[in-house]
Amino acid sequence: MFTMIVDCSENMIKELATFTGHEFEVKNLFIRFTNDVIASCAFGVRINSFRDKENVFYRYGKDITNFGRVKVFLKMMGYQLVPKLMAWLEIDIFDREHVQFFIDLFRQSVQEREQHGIVRPDMIHLLMQANKGKLRYQPTDHEEVEGFATAKESNDEKVVPEDMVKLSENEMVAQCLIFFLAGFDIIASVMTFLLYEVALDPEIQQRLYEEIQQVSESLDGKSITYDALQSMRYLDMVVSETLRKWPSQPATDRLCNQDYKVTDVTPNVDIIIPKGCIVSIPIAGLHYDPAIYPDPTRFDPERFNDENKHKIPLGAYLPFGLGPRNCIASRFALMEVKAIVYQLLRNYEFKRSERTPVPLKLAKGFASTSAEKGIYLQLSPRQVE
Repeated sequence: MFTMIVDCSENMIKELATFTGHEFEVKNLFIRFTNDVIASCAFGVRINSFRDKENVFYRYGKDITNFGRVKVFLKMMGYQLVPKLMAWLEIDIFDREHVQFFIDLFRQSVQEREQHGIVRPDMIHLLMQANKGKLRYQPTDHEEVEGFATAKESNDEKVVPEDMVKLSENEMVAQCLIFFLAGFDIIASVMTFLLYEVALDPEIQQRLYEEIQQVSESLDGKSITYDALQSMRYLDMVVSETLRKWPSQPATDRLCNQDYKVTDVTPNVDIIIPKGCIVSIPIAGLHYDPAIYPDPTRFDPERFNDENKHKIPLGAYLPFGLGPRNCIASRFALMEVKAIVYQLLRNYEFKRSERTPVPLKLAKGFASTSAEKGIYLQLSPRQVE
């Protein structure tokens, strides 16, 4: 899917050049970019959210990812407290109109591909392969050089059982929809926080730009490749530190499936986590623990250089979770973030403006981590040869 992401990032650069003015609310820009990426990679639809500003993907994306609405909040609380009653009443978290749109879109795409033999390397193609029992784990040469934040699977997770249950149509649509939910707002927030930090620290931005220029020159005018992107160590350090300081979710949870005794505690104190207990894991608390990350409020990519990153204890860095329930799209998310950062910093310098919030205040409410009043930055075009 990398070439589709690159196409969307290059399109964003072209559209930015036509905008008047030099100050932007960057989260809004990135939501349009992630919207185009998801439409292309998950549903096989080409759109341009910079020109068609109110396209149906964008409008529905804004609606279904707005978990701050009272109606959505009450539904989610209902499924937490009385799930059987909510299911019996057939109350959906999302509006039927939105869900039906994605169902119809998925059906249309599958039908066209089967009728005309169309093969497109996207989410729908993978789901069609899985439905026919043809999807198998394929090891690549890239795994050793993946980003530090990539969620790692165990070997057991890479084995696809021969008697794997085939996905129903509803389950296939659900995968595309969760792809949309996870990638629409959250990834745009990561990009926003990254540019905010490099705008506040010109030295970090300059070092990142120099790495980008070096890679760009090695490509001799060609588009960025996946291997070239993966080779950018400082970019990976900056992305990793962004995910530490600004995790998309402040906490995650796990269901304990057997009685578990916690041994690494004060002597003579027994702590038993009982089977069936839901354990809340404070991601933000871990990421801001000064014993693990000295001066945790400071943005310091050097925490993730080759010398320091191996000192971080297992389980103390959780931007995509850990274990069998980790975020399945960590590779995709990192690839998407790095691709657009490469394009943007290659073409623009980001600076503070009069409306840049310092210090940054986070929005309150039942939603992913985001700035309270948006993040405005100044964009200055670079001279790209």
